Amino acid sequence: MFSCSACPCKATKSLIMNTRLKSLNVLENSLSREVTFMNEFVSYSVRNLISST
Repeated sequence: MFSCSACPCKATKSLIMNTRLKSLNVLENSLSREVTFMNEFVSYSVRNLISST
């Protein structure tokens, strides 16, 4: 029998957690970019509507 600290499952677990965190960050970044784009698009459309009337 060997202890869990020696076995690779702990390292794998932390690697998986790190990868998950990284992909979450990427997802958040792209989402915030989408939201920013939508906000700009909406304000641009509203400005066009106001100026056209």
